[in-house]
Amino acid sequence: MKRLILFLVLLLLIFLGFACWLAVKPLPAGADCRLVAEHKVRLWNLVFWDKARREAEYQKELAACLGSPPCTDFTAAANFDYMRLGRQLLSGAIAPDEYLARVRDISRKLRLARTVPGWADALAKGDHDCDLVPDDRDRCPDSADLGATDDQGCPAKGPMPKAPSREEIERAKEVMHVAISGPCKDAAPPTYSTPLLIGLDPNDPDSFYIAVSKTAEQPPACPVFYDIRIRSERSSFFSQSSSSAHFSFVFRSSENVDRSPAGQFRNVFRVRKQNVPQWNDLVTPAIEPSDHEDRIVQVRMVNGNGLSRGWSEPRRFSINILTRNFPPF
Repeated sequence: MKRLILFLVLLLLIFLGFACWLAVKPLPAGADCRLVAEHKVRLWNLVFWDKARREAEYQKELAACLGSPPCTDFTAAANFDYMRLGRQLLSGAIAPDEYLARVRDISRKLRLARTVPGWADALAKGDHDCDLVPDDRDRCPDSADLGATDDQGCPAKGPMPKAPSREEIERAKEVMHVAISGPCKDAAPPTYSTPLLIGLDPNDPDSFYIAVSKTAEQPPACPVFYDIRIRSERSSFFSQSSSSAHFSFVFRSSENVDRSPAGQFRNVFRVRKQNVPQWNDLVTPAIEPSDHEDRIVQVRMVNGNGLSRGWSEPRRFSINILTRNFPPF
């Protein structure tokens, strides 16, 4: 019996060793971007990341491989919007021609960010309504959530693109056995969430917390996602320098780490240093009185069928030595 147990343990160790080798073995030079991203997913599976976190990081890895660094977070955010539109189409929340128009709108603006000089940098400095049109050229600064716009940020005009009928979409769903989130059926879009607080974990300088208000209005088994955007604005009078950076995070409500009584009113999400290449742009506080370290935060709630009421109003947090840490909870 002992030999059998020892043999089974040995087989398990061999299997785990082979799985670890598959996850960390080097890829050939010039490997396909999708292969690179999927390679990292294997490693995330080994450390038991949940599906929502793996998907968000997968989109970031794919964006980083395909695009230039200034466009990475915008591409990852756009990929999340593609997913939302797909879910809305499959759940019947939007018509097929509207889906096509909105997808093409996002794709066109991503091309502008990659090809038009200064577009991506201007996006990093401000996009109040998150329509991928920078504030400095947005003539209609309050676009509807996922609404298609022209290059000036105003509602797109013209005929809708030709698209399959709703009946054809439903037949394709049946043939391909595509499932949507059943518990979210007939659920209204979630209400607005609000940024509440940000700061470093005082016990772990490699962890950054984001607190947002929560809602309990969705059906119990309907998943809810929190899409969070942070714009960093930094300036120093002493060095006569200024810079900005943009961050995009997606969390599932189940990733809330707040177990205190305040947890019934808010969600607190943890961001780890290892997942944020521009970590210092996110967490560095102002040192001198003339320094400015501001973080502008927006959040929107999205249910499992991709429905959302849109982004919250941006909230500005000033980070200095006294305010850099998140209060204990």
